[in-house]
Amino acid sequence: MQLTQMIRMTANIQKVSLKYNTHKWKSIRPTSIKLMILILDKIKYAQNRSIKLDIKKICDLTSMSGSSIRNGIAMLIDLGIIKSISELLIKENLINESKTIKKTLFDHIILYEPFIEYLHLFSKLGSGKKAAEQLKIVFEVRSSSNVIVNTFNGWIKKLNIKIENKESNILSDLQKEIDDSSGAIIKLRKIYNKDLKSLPNLVVSDLIDAITQVDIDPSNSLTDCGRALENFLRLRFSSSIDLSKCNGISQITDKLRQFKKINGKIINILKGLGALRSMGDSHGLDKEDKKIWEISKESAIISYYLTIKTMSSIESYNNGVLEF
Repeated sequence: MQLTQMIRMTANIQKVSLKYNTHKWKSIRPTSIKLMILILDKIKYAQNRSIKLDIKKICDLTSMSGSSIRNGIAMLIDLGIIKSISELLIKENLINESKTIKKTLFDHIILYEPFIEYLHLFSKLGSGKKAAEQLKIVFEVRSSSNVIVNTFNGWIKKLNIKIENKESNILSDLQKEIDDSSGAIIKLRKIYNKDLKSLPNLVVSDLIDAITQVDIDPSNSLTDCGRALENFLRLRFSSSIDLSKCNGISQITDKLRQFKKINGKIINILKGLGALRSMGDSHGLDKEDKKIWEISKESAIISYYLTIKTMSSIESYNNGVLEF
């Protein structure tokens, strides 16, 4: 099944200002999704039969050159699917999944930070080459710009991601349907405007669920957003503050304010988002009116945007910056 997402370009952007963490990628290997699926298929077949493979055997099985196989394996290691070059095995938690090899690979690619950043920069700068050059500088990537462009553009084509040269319109963008996880992760990255490494995987997963549920079940989307926000607050500050006795977003907010972890103006936003969460399908009848809230698609989208921007603002505040 093809994955689709339309990325809108912002017109007349002269420069891009992004915040990244300190993680670096040394190189992007020239390899295709088709080759990585082929390699994984051979490794999985052998692994399920306790047969040990090396690069030479994979070359023989695939009729591909050693350099091609090494590049494919290096990318699969960087994607977090294969253990290491000396241990050509799919990680245990993945080999036992019911997903197909193709689905497992696609899920890891759309969460691969260099690829997400390339898409983000491409949509901002309007050029794959400019995006690659920016990626090389920021992440100190050793690969040439041509390798980055050819590799990632090949992935974009295979995943059927479309980058359109259109002026961004926030109202139509808010209404835009996002029908798969690849579209959701790209949208999340653009709204959050920071490296997604700063968000726990559990939070990212909840936010992906939230945006993909907007059209299907707006009420459930509100619930997913609220859960993502509560998990974010708990996981973000759990190492420095005991939040175990706090029940829900409102109580967590009060506790964090005591320790000056959030700005006073964010308190009401957080409590408002907590109230929105209580309108979702997980809370049943409204305590006051004894009725179920009917949630529109527009309300679910606004909740999604506001939740992510609030998380981003909290991250900035704890780095000494006021922004929203």
